Amino acid sequence: MKSTKTKIILVSLLFAIAGEAYSRPVDIETARIVAQKFMGRTRSTSNTVSDVVAERFEGQNSLYVVNFREGGWVMVSADDATIPVLAIVTMIPIGWKTRNRAVFFS
Repeated sequence: MKSTKTKIILVSLLFAIAGEAYSRPVDIETARIVAQKFMGRTRSTSNTVSDVVAERFEGQNSLYVVNFREGGWVMVSADDATIPVLAIVTMIPIGWKTRNRAVFFS
């Protein structure tokens, strides 16, 4: 019984490490393209990117927030091991001066 539990734990750790080894960082340009395509499927207006901000955690990019001139923003993961779009708001642009620090890491 104990041997079976040990094997399950070891196999689980192996899969976790292997998954992390194959994940790759997402660059800022790729995040912009993903956000534009996703927003394009959500609304019919033009989707002009006004800015892209990289949020960092422990010295690495953890996510990108892509803001649109027409309003709205998309939060894109900075790692391809997760789903690409983490959050979306279609109407209101995010205000960088008043952003909630509980949401962002830096």
